Amino acid sequence: MPFLVNGSLIRVCCCPSNPLRLTVRKMISCTTFIRRFYPLGFQQEALVLSKMTLAFVISHICTSWMLSTVSLAFMGHLGQAELNASGLAFSVYNLLGSSIIVGLNFAAETLMPQYFSGDKQQTGLILQRGAIIAGYACFTCWILMLNAGYVLKWIQGDQEVLTLVNRFIRIYIFVLPFDALSLLLGMYIASSGRTVPLIIINMIGNAINVLSHYICLYHLHLGICSTPVSMIIAYCSIVLSAIIYIRYSPIYIEAWCPIDRKCLQEWNVYLKLAIPGVWIAM
Repeated sequence: MPFLVNGSLIRVCCCPSNPLRLTVRKMISCTTFIRRFYPLGFQQEALVLSKMTLAFVISHICTSWMLSTVSLAFMGHLGQAELNASGLAFSVYNLLGSSIIVGLNFAAETLMPQYFSGDKQQTGLILQRGAIIAGYACFTCWILMLNAGYVLKWIQGDQEVLTLVNRFIRIYIFVLPFDALSLLLGMYIASSGRTVPLIIINMIGNAINVLSHYICLYHLHLGICSTPVSMIIAYCSIVLSAIIYIRYSPIYIEAWCPIDRKCLQEWNVYLKLAIPGVWIAM
């Protein structure tokens, strides 16, 4: 009996116990099973997903890992107390600030690609709605971070480190709105299928972060305040770079929506996705 396998015609004995026939049948059933889940072809879909995933991974490394790592490296040149204070302050920020903002943005991450494939103008409204909600969340996060010192004194007994942490956080809280806006703008760009610009935008932010650390630490002699000031400048540059890219790219024509009062509506849909995201992120 002839079987067509990978474009080749193979003749196999019709005996049910023939091992070659059983092998061919398994190959055919396996191919049918794969095509059921990958109708366009496994290799093609894997290549597309790999390209998008690689861009997201590099972008995430540039923002979530490299920025703070560079800051800790510079703080290590000041002394052990400054290094400990910076590490503790980053932990407070990640727990009480960044995790909440990332969780809230789960809603935008879910809704933006759906609207971009349909009513693209709604994507701009989701961006505006997410920015307002994240702005309100920033006030709550600021309150939590500014009062974290009452808990830290039971964890860290060194009064000098606690003083430096409080000094660090009082400035670093202003990173949060830029961090939230950079995440939203990144999702807005990624929802259109453009992921490579995210790498370039975040690399610009990392380059400015290194330069600003060097200037603040060795020329302005700001001490431990060098890190929060430099991070504010870095995140601000990321936001500005993303806005400039959106303005002069096809996304602006395709999906941008002018500021509208509609962004103040349908918050329940957004929050139903955002609030569980906060618990997941924390």
